Amino acid sequence: MAEVHSIRALEGVKTVERLAFETLRGLILDGTLAPGQRLKQEEVAARLGVSKTPVQQAFKQLDIAGYVTSEPHRSVIVAPLSAEEIEELYVMRVGLEQLAARLATPLLTDEALLVLRKLRAEEEAATAAGLDVGTVLELDREFHLSLYRLAGRQGLIQRITSLREQCERYMRFNLALPGQVKESMHGHAAILDACAARDPERVTHLVVEHIERVAVRLIRAVRERTESADA
Repeated sequence: MAEVHSIRALEGVKTVERLAFETLRGLILDGTLAPGQRLKQEEVAARLGVSKTPVQQAFKQLDIAGYVTSEPHRSVIVAPLSAEEIEELYVMRVGLEQLAARLATPLLTDEALLVLRKLRAEEEAATAAGLDVGTVLELDREFHLSLYRLAGRQGLIQRITSLREQCERYMRFNLALPGQVKESMHGHAAILDACAARDPERVTHLVVEHIERVAVRLIRAVRERTESADA
């Protein structure tokens, strides 16, 4: 496991358990902790500069969130990328995000369009500057949610946000595939044009197409990776 600075200094800002969870989640998301890697409680605690108890609690939270798998009295393992999980998560995303897009589009204002244009421009600039995937994903999330929030359905937005968080590992993996950042930018450009035309059906169709293309690509890539590892 890569070196991680002690998180003791941040106590009081957040609980040690939460900091341990966020630190480990970040290492899983950026690939420092690879799928299938075993995590030993004692080693992780030493690296983070904390006792074993907050690490144990962080492992439980990571297990619930799907980032690791664990068995009683055995090491925790970073969860492998799964084609079946991709299909399940992205089917749910399609259902919720197409609803949000359909409800939001008729409520678009000139000010909301300016926000979407600004976010797309920031995405283009971040991509051109070669900024980290995390920054690009944050802008991607805000582009979509800035549209969906116009629907005024807080419960719907919370569910979409939660699903996108569960998908983040796969979204990072997708953007690492050749040409996928550029394709994502093209998808947003088309959605923005449809928003400018105030066309709910077109916006909804493009949002669904955008999500489904990523899902198909991810499922194929993960299966190829699995087959290669088994060969």
